[in-house]
Amino acid sequence: MHDTTIGCVIPVKNRSGQIVDAIESVLAQSKYVDEIIVVNDGSRDGTEKKVRDRFPQVTVINTQNAGPGMARNIGALRCPCDVLLFLDSDDIWLENHVKDLVAPILQGYSCSFGLTINDGPCIEETFTIPGREFSPERPMEENLFRWCSIVPSSFAMSRADFLKTGGFPATSFGEDWLFFAKLALDFPIHYVPKEVTIRRIHGENLCWRTFSQKQARSLMKHLRKLCQGIDHKHLTEYIDKVIQLIDKEGQAWKNVQDWYRAMERTGLI
Repeated sequence: MHDTTIGCVIPVKNRSGQIVDAIESVLAQSKYVDEIIVVNDGSRDGTEKKVRDRFPQVTVINTQNAGPGMARNIGALRCPCDVLLFLDSDDIWLENHVKDLVAPILQGYSCSFGLTINDGPCIEETFTIPGREFSPERPMEENLFRWCSIVPSSFAMSRADFLKTGGFPATSFGEDWLFFAKLALDFPIHYVPKEVTIRRIHGENLCWRTFSQKQARSLMKHLRKLCQGIDHKHLTEYIDKVIQLIDKEGQAWKNVQDWYRAMERTGLI
């Protein structure tokens, strides 16, 4: 197992001011990353040139408006490594990120995730994902249908098993939640209770910029569909309650954090 290769896939679009920090955090890891693939999804701000000039060892793949989920899939298909890790271009890995997340996979787990520190000018105080909504004592599918408690930048998976999943769905909002919820139904997910990533909340994050009541409702409908045909009636009942809350209050929410607070206030998480 000491010959296991490790790859990092970074989807990016118009993040020339942040992509350098992301890549440098990969290169600074205590455990070596064999391959870094940047999927440049139609950037027009010089992102591609900056990456190529500063990091000649990084592979750059160009796509056009594929979206973050599909960009991750494209990078995963091109990455030859045994273990895949993902990093959004505005996030930063902490020093032992790879060491902490890859260790469970070397022990035989299909995938693992750790804690993400969320910080930035758009939030009142720093918080972590997962947060209070998550319990390691609860079955993982129970956690991940209640709320998206995994950030792609804090997740690792064997490439062989990732390819079996079919990858992230091609949706414009919540592709990560849908992916992780389905993953919890099909694979055991190992939780690493360590801080491994810093997520910078700056207002241009997709969950901040593109949030709408309609998108939130559509996402929950997709989650409900995942429950059909399996013995998870309580999950469909729970999702129906969330949809009712979205219909009642969602028009006033400006971002995902507003949604989360409403879920807390009403006792849904």
